[in-house]
Amino acid sequence: MYICRSFVKMRPRKRPNAFDDATDEVICREELVHLRQLVDSLAKQVATVMNQQQELLGGSYGKDADVSGTRTTPSIGGAAAGHGVAGIGDVTVGHGAGSGAAASPYDSKSNKKFRSGFDGDESRQVEADVNDKYSVPNTTIHTFAKSGDLSGFKRLLQDDPSRLCERSVFLAQTPLHISADNNKVEIVKYLLDWKGPGKVELEAKNVYGETPLHLAAKNGCHEVARMLLSQHANIEAKTINGWTPLHLSVFYALESGEYSTMTTLLDYNANCFAEDKRGLIPLHYVPDTLDNEELRRLSPNFEVQRHHAYIEDTHSGGQGILDKLDCELSKLVGLHELKVQLRKWAKGMILDKKRWSMGIDLGPRKAPHMVFLGNPGTGKTTVARVLGKLLHSVGFLSSNSVTEVQRTDLVGEYLGQTGSKTREKIEEAKGGILFVDEAYRLVIKQTVGYQDYGVEALEEIMSVLEDGDILVIFAGYTKPMKRVMSSNEGLCRRVTHFFHFDDFSSRDLAEIVQVKMTKQKQGSQFYGFKLHPFCTLEAITAVIEKGSTVKLRNKMNGGLVDHILTNAKENLDTRLSLDCEGYELLTITLNDLEVGLQQLSSRVNID
Repeated sequence: MYICRSFVKMRPRKRPNAFDDATDEVICREELVHLRQLVDSLAKQVATVMNQQQELLGGSYGKDADVSGTRTTPSIGGAAAGHGVAGIGDVTVGHGAGSGAAASPYDSKSNKKFRSGFDGDESRQVEADVNDKYSVPNTTIHTFAKSGDLSGFKRLLQDDPSRLCERSVFLAQTPLHISADNNKVEIVKYLLDWKGPGKVELEAKNVYGETPLHLAAKNGCHEVARMLLSQHANIEAKTINGWTPLHLSVFYALESGEYSTMTTLLDYNANCFAEDKRGLIPLHYVPDTLDNEELRRLSPNFEVQRHHAYIEDTHSGGQGILDKLDCELSKLVGLHELKVQLRKWAKGMILDKKRWSMGIDLGPRKAPHMVFLGNPGTGKTTVARVLGKLLHSVGFLSSNSVTEVQRTDLVGEYLGQTGSKTREKIEEAKGGILFVDEAYRLVIKQTVGYQDYGVEALEEIMSVLEDGDILVIFAGYTKPMKRVMSSNEGLCRRVTHFFHFDDFSSRDLAEIVQVKMTKQKQGSQFYGFKLHPFCTLEAITAVIEKGSTVKLRNKMNGGLVDHILTNAKENLDTRLSLDCEGYELLTITLNDLEVGLQQLSSRVNID
């Protein structure tokens, strides 16, 4: 005996290569025997678990509970409408069979619909065998949710409200999942109107990432779907395959010819161009040859929503880019002139993007190559990273990466090595920013009998300054960098933006301390730590002013803050006892900062 599964030929619209070549899958008798053995094994486990539950509930056993998993549902490659192999369903929720890995309701060759599970007598025989061998209780909250027995469901839930979001054994489904899956409108309404303890979980997901709305859409339960949407269920939620409820409603419509659930979702403005993990939108699953008035609704909605997305991207989206930039710049202390310039560039690039969308060809925008002047620790590298994010967000650069290099990364020891080393780094930085730190070291004073190859590296970099898909930033001390720029006319002509990074004052450093402690990212060294309320800006400024010299501050700048905070945390760990907890563990005091600075000053001898 053979059970043949075939697929329907379909060409994804606008994605002609989205599907692999089709194959016909054949399950032979040996595989069927293996499946039966698997059913028996799992059914024994089910019976054991349910027997234990029955002992607690004091109920009776019966043979009418569905554990075979052979309920026929619209099958989408085995993964959407019927997860798992026949017989491997929830204790009270029979999910359709079919373990195929196909990700769509149709295949690209056979042009036939695919249903999972055993056919006809074979399916009924497996179910009968399992139910005859192993009895399962029918008094769980999930059983009533599946059968639609409202009185029994109410009784169990009122006796024990903790069952409101109780998960089933295998698929981790709540009562709302199961009632939505089986179109039990009264049960769903009762759950949504529940006034007792606890709250029904609209967005709970089963092991396949499906919410109750997914299950309603998958099985054409349009009234249940409308009820869930009226309670603000997430219409854009995605399964582990990336399918939205609209994807699943289209699958059901193609399988059954019934479009009410899809229409309901479209009425609630479901996103017609939400992509699944294969990059396919719901419309891509509709065969080109299928001409149906209801399914055509997907196409105009798709175009309308694309237009709305364009409007949002060029208006509120542009404002969103500026807001993100402001958020990043708020983490930087000082640098007023640079911040003003970055905002000007951002706004100009967003407006140019709108001009291009109107069909106005402005030509390629020249990269604003620049020079950062200042001592170490003044934030030059940090600003380069912010700039990379900005230029990438407005589409000027194809990547937000920042490739940091120094002389040793570019210059070789022997003749002929420098060119290849420099070109490798330029290629690595393509699409993003090439940050040349201590760039003045590429042009050193020549001595008799010594040939330096730094100028060769500089010339290689100059050769790509007109390419467009790379931004170069030269950084270094002020005087040496000015000497380099004045000695090279070509470089001075191509690099027109100069920004000076001043040394930080005591107040600037105190502000950096506060910024670092309030805007930490998860996984960073001080994430979760807080400053004590006594650590005001004035108090921290006084500590830094008293505990450090001007030379030390100018020498280290922002690096001073990192050392202070690291030492302060060590002092916090030293003074705490092992039985401390809560707020104490994460609070750095003014005294911790003071001790941290004293330890640094004693180790660094700068007069």
